[in-house]
Amino acid sequence: MEDAKESIKLKSDWPKGFFRKGEVEFAVGNYTLAMMAYKQAELIDPTDQGIKVAMLKTTKEVIRVRKEERRQPWLYGGGGLLIGFIIVLADQCLTDKPSIQNIVLQILLIIVFGGMGLLVLKTYKFVIESQQSSLLEEPVDLMKAMNGEDDLPETSSTETKETDKKPHRKGGVGSARQRYKMGKS
Repeated sequence: MEDAKESIKLKSDWPKGFFRKGEVEFAVGNYTLAMMAYKQAELIDPTDQGIKVAMLKTTKEVIRVRKEERRQPWLYGGGGLLIGFIIVLADQCLTDKPSIQNIVLQILLIIVFGGMGLLVLKTYKFVIESQQSSLLEEPVDLMKAMNGEDDLPETSSTETKETDKKPHRKGGVGSARQRYKMGKS
């Protein structure tokens, strides 16, 4: 993504930069941003067939995602209602004395499970959106973090760190065990 943005910044009349940006956005699942990038590339070079094919592919994917988004609430809510109905039915048929005898409470239980199904859908969508947004973030440089080279600002000499407040121990936990075993304190 950074390469695509850099090429757009350096040469904004080159359609390949916008095409690359569209490809990255498509791969991550940001189909509307991908379509906008493809349209910008098409404005620069309307004769390129690769751009038109990519726009067609993105349009089909947008239609598929919208159809799936319309179907998901029915699927998750219906699944929750079905689970609630099975619980009420099992309570009525499989036990000698049903726990929930009031019909209003039985219907309420079924509705609660339907709502729980919709809540599961909302949680699922939140996790997917969070994952998609984090795919474009720069990864953490573990080698830099392990070497103690943080990008955090330096603290001034008047501020004290928590590690400075602790007294320094002579040796580590292993040497403390050895001293304990040998009878030294």
